[in-house]
Amino acid sequence: MGSERAESLFSGVTQIDERGGVKDWATDREQAVRLWDLAAELTGVNAFAA
Repeated sequence: MGSERAESLFSGVTQIDERGGVKDWATDREQAVRLWDLAAELTGVNAFAA
């Protein structure tokens, strides 16, 4: 699928402290890519298709 392109979206995401950012699990690149791939598979719409 578009794993490589989806992963590139998250390349700039960094950990942010608890006071003003997001939880560690919210920046998990591998899980984000898996979610994008699953969504594309289930919907038939791949935003990252070449």
